[in-house]
Amino acid sequence: MDGFTITMEHSEETIRRLSKVQYDTFSAATKVVWYLTCVVSLALGTGLIGRLGETPRLLLTAFGAIALMNVGAGAKARAGRVIAAVRQNGEFPRTTLTFHDAEIGIEERGGKTGSMKYSGILRLVKDDEYWYLFISRTAAYMLPVTGLNGQISPARFEALLQKKAGLEFERPFSLLRVNLQDLAAGLRRRAKKK
Repeated sequence: MDGFTITMEHSEETIRRLSKVQYDTFSAATKVVWYLTCVVSLALGTGLIGRLGETPRLLLTAFGAIALMNVGAGAKARAGRVIAAVRQNGEFPRTTLTFHDAEIGIEERGGKTGSMKYSGILRLVKDDEYWYLFISRTAAYMLPVTGLNGQISPARFEALLQKKAGLEFERPFSLLRVNLQDLAAGLRRRAKKK
């Protein structure tokens, strides 16, 4: 795996997307609890379960509806803060990663360079358009799947990166795709941390 290069040019859209993927990846339990709270509030408020007076029912219905609309609000707020900071400083970030056998070379807009060992990757996440190399719960390198420009196939690149990092690619958490395997994988990750 020597010399494959991918450049990521960020925009408002990619910053919002990265923030959402970060939230979906690291806040799955919070998301599930939030959704359950919304569902129970709405069920109590609409009278599907329990018998409450009119005022508590209205309050619970309003809370459930508002809370449901605001799932992920933290990710949206974080993205908004990042975008505002970028606008103040000028240009959106651009990062070029070069994947060598022993490490990843990093070049930022403005000429700042560095490197990172593959062991510095905390989690590998992907969706249909991007790879996310999380180096912490709040920081990641986001790379376009189309960014390889024929240097190597995306599938081969993923396999090599997984081998070097000792991790498997995962998808961001989604209630629409949740299954027992996803829940078991999350529990295994938590057990490893302890």
